[in-house]
Order: sequence, then structure tokens, then C-alpha cells
Amino acid sequence: MVQGVREAMIRRILRNQYLYSVFTKLMTAFLGVLNMVFINRLLGPALRGEYIYILNIANLVTMFLNLGIYQSYPLFKRRDIPELQTKYINNVFLQLIVYLIVSGILCGIFKNKWQLIIIFTLIPFMIINKQVNFIVMVEDINLRNRINIYMEAIYSLCLFIIFCTAWQNIYIILSLMYLKSVLQLLFVIILFKIKINFRLIDLKLLVQSIGVGFVSMLSLLMITLNYRVDVIILKLFTDYKQIGLYSVGAALAEQGWLISDAFKEVLFSKNARKDDIEDICMCIKINVVITVLMFAGIAVLGKPVLFILFGREFTEAYPVTIILFSGILGMVLYKMVYPLFIATGRQGISLAVLSASTAANVIFNFLLIPPFGIQGSAASSVISYNICGIFFISIFCRKYNLKLMDTILPSIKDLKNIKRKIAVRLGKNEHEFNY
Repeated sequence: MVQGVREAMIRRILRNQYLYSVFTKLMTAFLGVLNMVFINRLLGPALRGEYIYILNIANLVTMFLNLGIYQSYPLFKRRDIPELQTKYINNVFLQLIVYLIVSGILCGIFKNKWQLIIIFTLIPFMIINKQVNFIVMVEDINLRNRINIYMEAIYSLCLFIIFCTAWQNIYIILSLMYLKSVLQLLFVIILFKIKINFRLIDLKLLVQSIGVGFVSMLSLLMITLNYRVDVIILKLFTDYKQIGLYSVGAALAEQGWLISDAFKEVLFSKNARKDDIEDICMCIKINVVITVLMFAGIAVLGKPVLFILFGREFTEAYPVTIILFSGILGMVLYKMVYPLFIATGRQGISLAVLSASTAANVIFNFLLIPPFGIQGSAASSVISYNICGIFFISIFCRKYNLKLMDTILPSIKDLKNIKRKIAVRLGKNEHEFNY
């Protein structure tokens, strides 16, 4: 009897999108750190720096060349367009074919530049995965999260096999990115039961989706530059070893905001249907508390964790890690508000704010890297992140007549509401809770 009640309770909890999304992000974060252990111990700081440099360039180009097609999906979904999902998916597969052809031509032109060949061939698969995964996230976020866990587990297994063989080869590590991209696409096609039929391509919708999503793409390009441009600028002033050390702190900080990403993805799914200001405010408060706790944990345990996971040579990344973690709060505020801006067509505001924060990042990187090295780059990122978060939350509060402190800090009333909702979820009555 007790066992049955417990299983029913677990099923009810996992049906909640926020809890399920957070659970999958925690699993992804665990596997992501595990993957870092394998990669860092295989490559060391210098080769890791080269590896991250290549991937960062590929990510930046991917953000631009996707043209923002998938970013327009929530807005068009509100319009109840017939067969919208099928049309979008077939449109992005047409884009994949075009980019594969272009990639083949570029590889022939630059056949002796191995770094460029890797970038050219990775980009088409990274683009199609980003497009399709976003559509699946809006339609069925729990399925998308399951697919992500499957892929991270497979990727971790492959890295473990390579780790056991002690193949210290950057080419082998990079080759797994191709495998991961192709398998992830196949998982989505099979599990989401996607039907590829090029007769269903809608060129008019494709042009409209690019027109609507292009500004959103520029916004995401700006925020991706915020994440990645520091590594590219560092290459002008430092060597691959310093980039490798910096990238460890940056990667750990990215794992730190995976929980806020989980909430953001649910908000994308919900706000694609209607505005949900109450949900957004509660998500902000929950993530502010989580962020403060994470910063305290990394401040106390950061150096021994780096030593245990990656080895003595990576403990030099501790100061960078602490600095970057202090910028997570700004990114949390941005991530909670951004889905509403996209769903309601406020791409122009998002682009303006993200452009300003990115420009600040670039300027401060050039000012602070020469005297302070990778710590100066980390400080530049933190300044940029907080500029971004402050502007987004200020615009949000002004638009919906909210008080700033009441929006970001949990009150006694909020805690009581959460307690009541948890009690409901655990079976004290039949209603579902939302957080």
C-alpha cells in the first residue's frame, strides 16, 4: 500500500513540467561535469583550450546561420496555423541540405585547414539540432528532456571508453561531436515521430519565419557572443593553456545556470500559448535563491572540487570560476524574462539590450585582459551578464507594473504558497501545483 502511494506520488511530481525539467537539467549537469573530467584529463589545459576555441567558433557561426527560424515558432503557434509543426520541421530539413552542400564546397576549397574543415562540417548538424529540438521543446518538453538525457549518457559512455584507452587525441574527442549530433537528430525523428516529406515544405512560411525570427536570432547571437567572445579575444593575448583554464571556469558556470535554463524552457512552452506573469515571477524568486546557494557552495568547495575532478593543474581555474559564478544572477534574470519577450514579439527590445551588454563585454575584455589576464576576461563577462539581467528585469517590471524587489526576492507569503502547493502535490488534495 505504502509502495503504491509512493509510486503514485512520484508519477504526479514528474508530471509537473518544472520539476521534470529541473530533474533532467540536474542529470545533464552531472553528466556534463563527468564529461569535463574525461576531456580535461585526456587533453590537459593546452589541448582543451584549442578544443574549446574550435567549438566556440562553430557555435557562434551556428547561431547566425540558423537565421532564427525556430525562434519564430512560438509566435506563429499562437496563430493556429494548420500543420505548423510539420511545415517548420520540413523547412529546417531543407535548410540542412543546403548547408551540407555549401559545407562540402568549402571543405574542398580549404582542404588543408583541418580546424576549418571541422567547423564547416559540424555547423549544419548543430543548426538542424538546435532548430528541431526547440520545436520539440515547445510541443513536448518532457520528451525533449528525455532525449537530452539519452544523448548525454551515450556521449559520456563514449568519452569513458576513450578515457580508458588513454587516447590523448583532440581529433578523437572532436569526432564524438559528429556522432552526438547525428544520434540526437535520429532520436528526435524516431521518438517524436517526425515525418520528413519535402512536398510539405512551405517556402512562404519559411520566408516569414526568417523575417520574424531574424531579430531574435541576432538577440541570441548577442547572448552567445557574451558567452563565447571572451575565448576568441583571449586568443589575441594569451595561449591555449590559459584559454583551457578559463574555459573550465566558464563551463562550470554554465552548469550552474542549467537549472535556470530548465525553468526558461518551460516558460517558453507556456508563454507560447499565453502570458503567465505569475509563473515568471515565482520562477525568478526560486532561481535567485538557488543561485545564491550555488555561489556559496562553489566559494567554499571550488578549489578542492577542481583538484579532485580535473587534477592539480586545473586548480588555477579557481579564481576565474568564482568570478564567473558571481555573474550567474544576472543571467538568471535575463533567462526568466526572455521567453515572454519572444512570445509577445518584443524581439527589438531584446536585441537592443543584448547588443549593449555584448558591446560592454567586448570593450571590457580589451581593457582588462592585458593587465589581468583570464581573470580580467571573467570580470568583463560578469559586468556584461549583470547589465543584461538588470535591463531585462527593469523593462519587465515597468511593463507589468511590478516592484523590483517584490519580483526577485521571495516573501513569507511566497514560502507559504509553495508549502501549500507541495502539500497539494503530495496528495493532500486533488489539485496540481505549478512550481
